[in-house]
Amino acid sequence: LTSSNPRQLTFAEVGGACRHIQRKHVAMEGIEEVAQAFVQHYYAAFDGDRTMLPALYSEESMVSFEGTQAQGLEGILEVIGKLQFQEVNRVLTKTDIQPVI
Repeated sequence: LTSSNPRQLTFAEVGGACRHIQRKHVAMEGIEEVAQAFVQHYYAAFDGDRTMLPALYSEESMVSFEGTQAQGLEGILEVIGKLQFQEVNRVLTKTDIQPVI
């Protein structure tokens, strides 16, 4: 995911990289870059076109938001669909990485 000519990664590339990390033991080297790319893509979809979000979740995915918890694509999309807001102001100061190996 690194190159001398940086470019924005596509959702497919980020999703593929995340699935690769989940399936195989991967050295922690480079995992921060994958995490940062995922966060950028996730919030771009969340803020712009939430119909892109299902591609970023699996049946093993979990979400917790203000006391509501859900697991799996259907449950997560239900939580997201019930959100009362469309716009979010956020400042990301740190990304905690929790790889699944």
